[in-house]
Amino acid sequence: MRQSAKPRTWVITAQQRQRAWPFLIAAAGSVVAGGLISAMSGPLGWQHGPWAAAYLVLVGGVAQAVLIVGRLVLTPEGSEHTGWIGSAIWPYCGLWNLATLLVIGGTLASSFALVLIGSFGLLTVLAVFWPTRVPKVGAQRGWHVSYQLFLVFMALSTGVGCVLALR
Repeated sequence: MRQSAKPRTWVITAQQRQRAWPFLIAAAGSVVAGGLISAMSGPLGWQHGPWAAAYLVLVGGVAQAVLIVGRLVLTPEGSEHTGWIGSAIWPYCGLWNLATLLVIGGTLASSFALVLIGSFGLLTVLAVFWPTRVPKVGAQRGWHVSYQLFLVFMALSTGVGCVLALR
């Protein structure tokens, strides 16, 4: 009879939580900013307001939170390996948020170059967050595959956004 592998506990270490804070604070700020833009765009008659609000909430907020929490949860138990060199997480957080703002700014200014630069920044962070070790079987494999599908969806959405920005 085959013994089943020890189930992984979903404990995030203190060091991992410390790494997550920049992303989670920026994600929360993006959601709040998106809400404010949504509330003001109607009264101000801002045509691109609803799109900018949705982009901030979905890409700047929700996607950013899923990126960091998913990556930390999928970190092998007892390992501090998260795909980043040391604790240098701030550059990725900064790049994600700068790229998000560049896409919004480029769209509002009708600058395909800014949209393209921002999109490249988003794709770079998505590549860094790709899980390096995927279990062959078990529940952990399902979580890893789901996370990878989310990353692929985000990358494809970024490509579609670039095509739409050409219009």
